[in-house]
Amino acid sequence: MTNKFNRIGTHKKRNMKKIVLFFTIITVFVSCNSIDKKNNKEKIVKEFIEFINNGNSVKVDSITSYDFKLLTDSDVTEKTEYLTSLFKRVANAKIHIEEIKTINGIVKTKEKITSDLTTILNIEPISRKREYHFNDSNLINSIYNIEQFESPDYKKVRKNFSKWAYQEYPEFVKAMSEKANKNENTDEETRYLLTKLKEKGITVLDEFNTKSNKSDISETEIHSGNDYLNPKSDFKKSLVVTYIGMNAFPFGEYTVQEFENAIKNTVGSNGKTPTINGWTKNDNVYTLNVNYMGENVQFIFTHLLNQEGKASVMSGEINGEKIDGVQMYQLVPSLVRK
Repeated sequence: MTNKFNRIGTHKKRNMKKIVLFFTIITVFVSCNSIDKKNNKEKIVKEFIEFINNGNSVKVDSITSYDFKLLTDSDVTEKTEYLTSLFKRVANAKIHIEEIKTINGIVKTKEKITSDLTTILNIEPISRKREYHFNDSNLINSIYNIEQFESPDYKKVRKNFSKWAYQEYPEFVKAMSEKANKNENTDEETRYLLTKLKEKGITVLDEFNTKSNKSDISETEIHSGNDYLNPKSDFKKSLVVTYIGMNAFPFGEYTVQEFENAIKNTVGSNGKTPTINGWTKNDNVYTLNVNYMGENVQFIFTHLLNQEGKASVMSGEINGEKIDGVQMYQLVPSLVRK
């Protein structure tokens, strides 16, 4: 009888060991599967950055969802537009991942962006924090730009480089513009100008922040209510230029008047056209004030009087936030898609 009970006890112990072993294996499997998913998402983000740096839109397409979006404080970029932008990468722009981690299925990164501008002028690169969100198929569904920092020197160059280049090398920049109009790459020309700026020192750009034109407003600039005015015709006929480093005329040559007309005829996603409030002027800087889908948008043009007034450098502000000239073009789809 004793042997029988011993056998039963031994059998129960063996069953218990099997049960414990089974649950241990399940726990390890689930743990490993979770780690694999985490590592896999981080691997996908690293591949995404590599594909972006190489301008490989086909590969980017393959690891992003059909309804992929890039979201920043001022814009939402849909997938088609995002993929198209990869063909226009210029100036040796490269994204570098400095830190990557996964929290609750979301991959969070700290990144730096270098370019010819930062490397030639020894300027601190753009830094940013991003979140990469995935769908159930493990495709990148959206990217959130959480935070972005540009150094004061970077902002100074971005804002005033084209003005300086037009002043110092007008014929050279004009030839660049003609190449850009033909969709020809102008990276080498840009690097040449950046090298010239490095020799002189970026402090030469400071004058464009303080330089003013004291001439009186002409008779054609008549103020209306709310201090709005009608700009002079030579300004309206000037060509809209963005900062050098991308094409001076990224989507073709347009005068200020043509640009304004295109804004007036733009139909927003709400089915309405923008409301043009009017022009204001401070020295040689003209600002077109627009209500665009409920946002306070300002298209800012610096009229290059030293170049016989034939060009105006554009930048902008949306609800007080400074925006690059090229990004301001995105608000006028008819110009971008031509």
